[in-house]
Amino acid sequence: MAAAGDWTKRLNQSIIRPTNRPAWIAGPYLSPFATAIEFDNIIAMATGTGITPALALIKLYSKTRRVNLIWMVREPSLLEFFLNTVEFSNDAFTLIYYTGNKALSLPDKLPSSVFLFKGRSDLERVVTSMVHCIETQDGLPEEIVEEGMLLSSLPLMVRFRVGLRRLLGMYSEDEIFNLW
Repeated sequence: MAAAGDWTKRLNQSIIRPTNRPAWIAGPYLSPFATAIEFDNIIAMATGTGITPALALIKLYSKTRRVNLIWMVREPSLLEFFLNTVEFSNDAFTLIYYTGNKALSLPDKLPSSVFLFKGRSDLERVVTSMVHCIETQDGLPEEIVEEGMLLSSLPLMVRFRVGLRRLLGMYSEDEIFNLW
């Protein structure tokens, strides 16, 4: 055991019996998000079971800060559990990238601020876009939620036209056809 701090030094000194087989003790470890409290806007990124400290961060700070989440997950049961048990904030992005091959059993309706994608993300583009939305205060999740509630009350064809106009406004013709 490394006597790195006050506690581990005292523990090391309290061992009375010398041993030929030293023990390796690791931890405790700080959360990777330990310094998050210093920021008003947080983007937590996690993969797989690394969601655990991110969930604690969301629970602790989502009432006082914008805690956005980008999560890449391969295990369907982990994702299904997460979607059915976590309370999502309407003022933060939750982007989930499902990279598994098994079919998902999803809730009937996802919260408006949760976006689920199949496949890997382009993290540079995603994080840059998220930071831009936060800095410019344009396209924030609460606006998307409000717009989603308004759109959901419109007839299907009207919603389709709105979506198509948005798609045409965001991408060039080449980009649209390269998506397929």
